[in-house]
Amino acid sequence: MSQLLVEPEVKQQLKASQILRMTDVVQCKNNYHVDGKYCAMGAIMHYFGWNGYNNQDYNATGFKKLNISAHVWGIIMSLNDSYGKSFSEIADWLEERGL
Repeated sequence: MSQLLVEPEVKQQLKASQILRMTDVVQCKNNYHVDGKYCAMGAIMHYFGWNGYNNQDYNATGFKKLNISAHVWGIIMSLNDSYGKSFSEIADWLEERGL
């Protein structure tokens, strides 16, 4: 009798733009996390389990999985803080770059 091997279900990795579109956290500026609110980068880190309080290495919190370089990280922070873009607007920018 032969056995049928079934591969485990592989979940598709969400892109950063998708994470920002589906998050239910409230957006803030100039901090990753303050008063229960998160900036765009904080919201992405929150998706990967960051609670806003511990000093986790941010690169280990999903950015390597998402191919977000330090340069792109800086742009996302600038879009959030300096330009006041919404999560949706930042997601649009990320989507244009395949992220």
